[in-house]
Amino acid sequence: MKQKEQKTIEVSRCVGFCFGVTRAVEKARTILSKTGSLATIGDIVHNPLVMEDLVSRGLQVLTDPSEIKGSPFIIRSHGIQPTLLAEVKKHAGTIHDATCPFVTKVQRMVGSLRGKYMIFLVGDPLHPEIQVLKELAGNNSCVVDPVKNDMILLNSSDILQKAAIVAQTTISKEMFLQAIHIIFQKTAWREIRTFNTICPVSIERQQEAQRLANTVDALIVVGGKKSSNTEKLVVIGKRSNPATFLVEQLSDLARIQIEKFHRFGIISGASTDIRFIQQILSRFVAEGCHIIKK
Repeated sequence: MKQKEQKTIEVSRCVGFCFGVTRAVEKARTILSKTGSLATIGDIVHNPLVMEDLVSRGLQVLTDPSEIKGSPFIIRSHGIQPTLLAEVKKHAGTIHDATCPFVTKVQRMVGSLRGKYMIFLVGDPLHPEIQVLKELAGNNSCVVDPVKNDMILLNSSDILQKAAIVAQTTISKEMFLQAIHIIFQKTAWREIRTFNTICPVSIERQQEAQRLANTVDALIVVGGKKSSNTEKLVVIGKRSNPATFLVEQLSDLARIQIEKFHRFGIISGASTDIRFIQQILSRFVAEGCHIIKK
C-alpha cells in the first residue's frame, strides 16, 4: 500500500512584527500601561487584531484633532502630515512619535529635496505614508500610482529642470521599476535622481514570498487587508502560485481546503503579531500538519 504523504507547513523566517512595528506597538502598550489613555488619528499599524488589542487597553482611534481633548497622543508608524500635527498640538497633552525610523529617514530625504527637484512619489495616493510625503514635498511634486499606471499632478507651478524619484517604503521592486519606466516615458528632464527607498524588510519578505510560492502547494500570507506590504506579498505569491491565500482572521482559514494540499508555506506582513501566527499553526497541527522551520 502506498504510504500517505505527510502534510507539512513551512514557517518562513519572515513572520511577526518588523522593527518599526515592534517599536510602535511596544511604545503604545507602555504608555497605555502607565496612563490608561492614549489617542491617535488613524490606525497605528494596519492590522485589525493588533488594533483591537490596543483599543482594549484604552487606545482611542480618532478622526479629528479636536476629539483628543488633552489626552496623550501617539503618531502612527506611517508618520503624520505637518499641518495635521500642528492641529494635534493644539488639543493633545504629551505627543509620542511612533513613526518607523526608516519612514522618518525617507521623510527627511524628501524634505531636503523640496524646492530643488520635481519630486515623483511612487506609491498609493491614499496610503498615509504617501500623503505625508506629498505634503513634505510641496507643490513641485507628483504622485505616481504604479497600480493604475498614472500620475497625479499636484499644482506644480514651477516645473524644475531636475527630477527625483522616491518610493513608498512598502511597494514592490517591480512596481517601482514600472513607475520609473512610466516617468521616463512621459517626461523629459535634464537630470533624474532615483532613490530606492523601499524598506529592506519589505524587500526581504517579497523575496521570501517568491521563494515559498515556487516550492509549496499552497502559500498562506497572514496580515491585514489594509496593509500595503501584506498586499504585495499576496500579489507576488499569486503570480507564481494561484493557491495563495490571505488570512486576516482565523475565520479566513475556512476558505482553505487543507485536504487538497500537502505542502504549505506561511509568511506574514510586517504588522502581524507572532502570537496570531502561532494560533494558525495550532490549527494546522490539529489537521495533521508537521511544522518545518528554516
